[in-house]
Amino acid sequence: MLRQPAHLTVGTVQYGWSTFHSDGVPLSFCERIAVTSMSFAAAARVCLTAKYATLSGRARRSEYWWFSLLYVSAAVVLVGISFAIKVPLLNVLLLSLIVPMLTVSVRRLHDTGKSGWRMLIALIPVVGPVVYLVGMMADSAPGANQYGPFPKAAGYPVD
Repeated sequence: MLRQPAHLTVGTVQYGWSTFHSDGVPLSFCERIAVTSMSFAAAARVCLTAKYATLSGRARRSEYWWFSLLYVSAAVVLVGISFAIKVPLLNVLLLSLIVPMLTVSVRRLHDTGKSGWRMLIALIPVVGPVVYLVGMMADSAPGANQYGPFPKAAGYPVD
């Protein structure tokens, strides 16, 4: 039986990958997705408006990776246009999107329980970027931490 999304906000308990209602009934696949992921549009909206320069708090993996996809896609499109019209347009992208890309990266590190300063590890040649990307792929630290509440908890706003 598929439960209504309203049940997600009241009486749910999370245990790792499995999420259960307080009565012990597991959430359906659709309900788990609704609790634990963010859409491409929601990630873009949050990163470009509500949390444009916000370093505090936590960002889910989906928020980070969707915004990273937007950032890389925009860079590829601008590089293509730049070559076509022979005008450097990439600076426009860097000026407008570097702040939200850095802040979502810091919030993603906060979600794994790490300081935002750990982002500087990417500056170490060869090994640094690999360690950084592995850190960005790590799952959220369960429960609330010093950076904020658990973003996968039921009732936590997705956008």
